[in-house]
Amino acid sequence: MDIDEKYIATTIDENSITDVSKQLSEIMEPLINTFIFLSAVFLAGFMYSLMKIITDKNTIQIAYLKIFGYTNREISKIYIRPVTITLLISLIALIPLELYMVKEIMYYSMLKFSGYLELYISPKIVILSILITITTYIFVSTLQFYRISKMNFSEVLKNRE
Repeated sequence: MDIDEKYIATTIDENSITDVSKQLSEIMEPLINTFIFLSAVFLAGFMYSLMKIITDKNTIQIAYLKIFGYTNREISKIYIRPVTITLLISLIALIPLELYMVKEIMYYSMLKFSGYLELYISPKIVILSILITITTYIFVSTLQFYRISKMNFSEVLKNRE
């Protein structure tokens, strides 16, 4: 395009975009880390609630298994392993959907922006999110294992409805 220099206010090149993105990254890093931490806390709460519901609904069955001589480890395999398998399959299978949804959200959020910023999600970020989820799950399942091992099964059987 042949535009007179007096009509050009500024020229944006690759270096200026890189500088702005580095500055934005430095400014937003504490906020992003806080968001990641809070997300992990909410994830742990959700997982704990889900696993607590499963064990609470099956308390009598767990007590019977304990009476029949099953160990705490075997009981946790029966009630925690299916959740583990479901979590891992969901985590791997839903990665493409998650990436697609983030790209769509980014597209619609940038519609009024007078420029173009390409969204790049590095594999490192995807792996980090998977690791955070698995670590959170291991923590929660350890709590549930401890909870199952500390259940007073004679009280459960006495107070059954």
